Amino acid sequence: MTQLQRLNLADMQLTTLPEPLLLPRLNFLEIERNCLTDLSCVTTVTSLKELYACDNRIDTNKGFSQMSQLLVLVLQKNPIT
Repeated sequence: MTQLQRLNLADMQLTTLPEPLLLPRLNFLEIERNCLTDLSCVTTVTSLKELYACDNRIDTNKGFSQMSQLLVLVLQKNPIT
């Protein structure tokens, strides 16, 4: 599992993700259309280049500045303040 580079968890009715998310080679994560409120565990995945998290319940975008490899961040349809 540590070799995993792409992970699609869209439409899974997830309310949380494992913390910390221990996937050191992950560069693509799709978690759209779930019930997630927090993405703090994702900010520890420093290899992540694309994160698609539309249509959840995420209310903050804190922590993403430390993700230096992140090129695509999609957060539409979230109540971010």
